[in-house]
Amino acid sequence: MTSLPDATSCPCCGALLPPEERQAPPLCEACLAKIEREARPVLYTCRISRNEALDIVQTWWEDPLIASDLLTKAQVMECRLNDLPFWRLAAHIAGHVMGYRIESSDSSDHKVPMVVVLNNNFVWTGTASDTGGLGIFYLRNLIGKTISSDSSPQQAVTISLAEGIVEGMRALEYGMLKYSGVPHITAQEVRLRHLESGLIVYPFWIVRYTYAGRNYFAAVDGVTGDLVSGRAPGNVLRRIFALVVAMAATFLATVIGIFFLELLFHPEYLGPWGVVILFLFFFLLVFVIVKCLILVRDALARFRYGAEITCGEVDGGYRSPSEEAYPRVSEIAYISIGTGFCFMVISGSGFYRYGMWGAPLVMGIPALVAYIVPFIFMYNPDAGTASRQWVHEDYH
Repeated sequence: MTSLPDATSCPCCGALLPPEERQAPPLCEACLAKIEREARPVLYTCRISRNEALDIVQTWWEDPLIASDLLTKAQVMECRLNDLPFWRLAAHIAGHVMGYRIESSDSSDHKVPMVVVLNNNFVWTGTASDTGGLGIFYLRNLIGKTISSDSSPQQAVTISLAEGIVEGMRALEYGMLKYSGVPHITAQEVRLRHLESGLIVYPFWIVRYTYAGRNYFAAVDGVTGDLVSGRAPGNVLRRIFALVVAMAATFLATVIGIFFLELLFHPEYLGPWGVVILFLFFFLLVFVIVKCLILVRDALARFRYGAEITCGEVDGGYRSPSEEAYPRVSEIAYISIGTGFCFMVISGSGFYRYGMWGAPLVMGIPALVAYIVPFIFMYNPDAGTASRQWVHEDYH
């Protein structure tokens, strides 16, 4: 049910309600949403005890990226069960999405038309209060024992129902288009039916602790026991090791490049099959260098952001690497990396051949800067948090 006290317009679509329907629970003629004056919050029952929540957080502390002495030196200041409010918006979406996907062949790319029929129930949940500091923006779980309650949630509702519905409608549309699986959408014709909203009160264990004079936290789902979000101090030795690995991988790739450059100018060293061996060595060289550069990318990200380890959708910090953490960067970054690496190889080859420091050093230092700087900015600590508008198919 959609609740909006003293409603004069539908909170779902904005259509003006007839005067006679402003007194009794009406049905909006525009979007068929039910309007109800009072909505009792649905309270999820907590299944995880305080000790279990602490054990879950301490298991996370054993992550190699986290400070190795955190288990012994962390001081837990608080472990409290918080009931957080969330708006829930459910709708049945029917219609179709039209578009195309691109398939590549040996000769060219061609468009393949796609038409996807939608006939599914979707649910959106969004926080009804300010929980940004905890990295909790939606509910990952909607399965559990629930009861209706007349009591107010522990944390005050600061986001109105009307705001929640606007955000939920936008998220439902986004989720519906993403669920269709059509890469390039050209047209769509869908209807949202049986739109219902309500308030969910969901339990989370919030653990706050200190380490080396700094404050950190972790949030545990009170129903499933999953670690939802958290901050923890990083492992200093791991960061130093990551920097050493990045420099070693760069040095290895540069040496391989210098070796190939020398063979390119002196193929006679390889004998009568020199050209063939050089050709095969080129592909091996490209493969090894690409692997080294990926290693450099991950190691530099760990070194730069590893002072604080985060999980979930907490802003900043470093989390286990994934491709989502490296969004597409401009071609200029790749050109800078490639140019810097090539000039490092050339300057190294000049030093190897002539034994002089001057010119190779003048060329090598700017090349190293042009090579390193794009790597430093490739990792985005806030990547992956764009899913804060959580939409999934209703499975219960």
